Amino acid sequence: MIIRIVILLFCAHLSCSAAPDFTRFAFTLEVKEGSETYQSGTGCIVKSGSAFYYVTAHHIFPDVTDAQMAEMVKRISIVSELNGQIRFSPGAFIPVPNAKDLTKTDLLVFKMKPNLRLAACSVSLASISPLRDEVVFLSSSIPSHPAATYPLKVLAASDDLVEYEKIPGVDKYTGASGGPVFNVSGQLVGTYLGRFMKKSNQSDIRCLFGTPLASLVTILVPGK
Repeated sequence: MIIRIVILLFCAHLSCSAAPDFTRFAFTLEVKEGSETYQSGTGCIVKSGSAFYYVTAHHIFPDVTDAQMAEMVKRISIVSELNGQIRFSPGAFIPVPNAKDLTKTDLLVFKMKPNLRLAACSVSLASISPLRDEVVFLSSSIPSHPAATYPLKVLAASDDLVEYEKIPGVDKYTGASGGPVFNVSGQLVGTYLGRFMKKSNQSDIRCLFGTPLASLVTILVPGK
């Protein structure tokens, strides 16, 4: 309990100073359609045991079936400014049960062949979910802003959904879906999914929400 209080105080201090920069771990997902290439979302490479996975949000392809996604793999690549382009191997797509549930399991997962390059740009899963009022960090490439790491305050957290405060000065989040959310140690605690409006004291407040750590653990950690 004392340790968690110290962490929360440290995170509160970070929110008032420069945020850690985890941008190097954010990979844009790109799809090639004919001669055109477009950005569909953001994600990260997660190391779990000896396996590596690319994780993003499933809703970036709302009308694509699992069979179609398995076929699309050859046209999908992930890109970061620091690590360049990485392509997936055939059979990389891993179907996730109830993946079209826009809260708990809105996850799109690709398994990747292990190599030294992936080891250098992957992240690990956190062992503890963030608490209310804790400050976490979203790394994403939002078209209206350069690739960056944004501090977010946790407004509410459960095993089904995590709510975050809106990023100050950012109104457009296109392309941010699936962006990794880290704790202060750079461990993955969830993924960004979208924004919504909620009532508070008779006024509308725009918040962000994301997939919780529990869902990631269930899918990426064998035996969980």
